[in-house]
Amino acid sequence: MTIATISKQGLLALAILVAVLWGCWLVQQHYLSQAKQNVRGATLNIQRLQRKSRRPAAFGIGLAAARAERAFI
Repeated sequence: MTIATISKQGLLALAILVAVLWGCWLVQQHYLSQAKQNVRGATLNIQRLQRKSRRPAAFGIGLAAARAERAFI
């Protein structure tokens, strides 16, 4: 004994809504992937800039000053 039946129109609407839901999930995953790539790229850029800014300071001081500085560290 069936309590309720689903019409073809209701089944079609359900299938469309499930497809829309899957589409939203896939788009969200794509956005998350892009965000992770952006974070990775920004982190690498920051590290590269920090390395660039550190180099001239190390080469700009004299050898005696560098040795004296290491003695205190």
